[in-house]
Amino acid sequence: MISPPQSTYSSPVHRPSTPRPVSTPSAVTSIWSDPRLSPKIRDACRVAREAGHRYLWIDSCGIDKTSSSELTESINSMYKWYGLAEVCYAYLADVPSGEDPRADQSAFRESRWHKRGWTLQELIAPFDVVFLAEDRTQIGTKLALVDLVEEITGIPEGALIHAKSLDEFSVAQRLSWAAQRETTREEDRAYSLLGIFNINMPTLYGEGARAFRRLQEEILRRIPDLSLFAWEAYIYEDFDTDHDLIQALQNVRWFAIRKRGETPLDARISSFARGGKIKAIPHDDVFRRLELTDLPAPEYTFTPHGIRTKLPVIPLSLALPQQPAEHDDKESHWYLVILGCEHDDYPGALLGQACVIPPSESGVEYLYQGLMAVMPIPQRGAVWPDIFPLSPATIERYREHIQVKTVYISQPERTTPLSRDVLRRPHKTLNLVLLKETRDALRAQGYTAELQGPDEDHPTTYWLTLANDDQMITVEYQYTLLDFTLNALGAVDRHLP
Repeated sequence: MISPPQSTYSSPVHRPSTPRPVSTPSAVTSIWSDPRLSPKIRDACRVAREAGHRYLWIDSCGIDKTSSSELTESINSMYKWYGLAEVCYAYLADVPSGEDPRADQSAFRESRWHKRGWTLQELIAPFDVVFLAEDRTQIGTKLALVDLVEEITGIPEGALIHAKSLDEFSVAQRLSWAAQRETTREEDRAYSLLGIFNINMPTLYGEGARAFRRLQEEILRRIPDLSLFAWEAYIYEDFDTDHDLIQALQNVRWFAIRKRGETPLDARISSFARGGKIKAIPHDDVFRRLELTDLPAPEYTFTPHGIRTKLPVIPLSLALPQQPAEHDDKESHWYLVILGCEHDDYPGALLGQACVIPPSESGVEYLYQGLMAVMPIPQRGAVWPDIFPLSPATIERYREHIQVKTVYISQPERTTPLSRDVLRRPHKTLNLVLLKETRDALRAQGYTAELQGPDEDHPTTYWLTLANDDQMITVEYQYTLLDFTLNALGAVDRHLP
């Protein structure tokens, strides 16, 4: 990967642009003397020239961000650009020169550079990364500081020094590296991960959180790894892998709770913060452990109803002790979905994700996430796991009850962020509205409806009057903004004039 200095190029992290050769000495002179050249760019050029490089990628020039096609091409190419660079210079403007980066609470440990979304690929893709302090002096290289960088970022050494292919790390592991990172634009949290997953997709600024949903869908198409569904990853820890799940939960009460509206793809990137210890298991290995003749390889079909797939499941009624037990959605069917992955702390145990399927007469069964409230007896406080280790003993006990179900992952719901934002704002008044459909429904029952108020004497009171041929009903509503409460008092008059 090392080329002679006279033919190499380098890249100052954080964003590269297309390298532009300087063809003549006069051109060099004009660039150096150009007052529009920022000190950051001038110093980056100086560092690269002193190291013997002829070409430099610079983040603030070379990409026309007003061109959506060029921006998309550049974002989809960045990981490759960094990977081809002989060296990347990571400029840490908040790290003073001369400090020991390994010292407790060093500026290097706390640098914003480690917390930015775009710098993840800039750290991983190049083989050689040189960290520069605020005065552009060298702090150290990625190779020399690899143990410290691993400690700071949670990225394993094998990924940092290219001893392992990124494909050897599960989807959940790779997403965990980005879970605590931030970007200015919400979409960039997803776009900055394209190279990490070797995926190309268009950039659509303005789509917000849907960018990560699109990335997840592309991951499903390309990577046969169900750890994508293991977000949150609250593992039930009071568990001995030598026992089956019922033995582990003998002396507990448990309560199954549906995460309202949350599908296996409704995660945020930050939801994978605990995913660093989750490893994917090859399908052949899962097939061997479950011994199911009808276990298909993971496939996903995109339909108007959502994403259709087949997953192995264990009915929750069999997997967990039944007395005492409760569900918040008794009409639905509860399962542990068997994910083809393991947790480092529970080797040999596949992971079971608590999920719920609401009743469906049409056969289109939607899969939603669930979690469990597990309360020891006698009561010592509850834990809230959503994933349970399924030991070989558990699999053996329930092997004949494992089902392969066809389920749908629903389309993302339409979001109205403006409406949610309005609800969060401080309110000076509370406005009650009588909807037309409500009036029509009351009229169908023989009632006329009138909503009045507030007035000067009663600034926080509304009156709803319902009348028919036999009676008049008056409901008085009073609200209190401080407590955000609404009290109603009703009265019925059966003696109309």
